[in-house]
Amino acid sequence: MSTIKDNELLRQFETTTDNGLLTIEYAVQERKIFLTKLCAVENEAQENVDDFIKNVLEIAQEKKYKVVPR
Repeated sequence: MSTIKDNELLRQFETTTDNGLLTIEYAVQERKIFLTKLCAVENEAQENVDDFIKNVLEIAQEKKYKVVPR
C-alpha cells in the first residue's frame, strides 16, 4: 500500500492499491473527526482495508482528534 494522502478539498483520506483507490470520507468539527464513508473496490483484500483504516486512525491520533465513526 502506498502512502495515505489527506485530500482536504474532497475531505477524504486516500491511498492507492494494486486493485484501485481506497478512500475514507470525513468531516472535522472542533477537535473531533467524523469518519463518514469507506469506499473500496469490491475485490480489495480485507487486509488492505484493515491496514488503511488502522493508518487513518493513527493519523487522527497524531492530530489529537477524537474519532467518531458514523
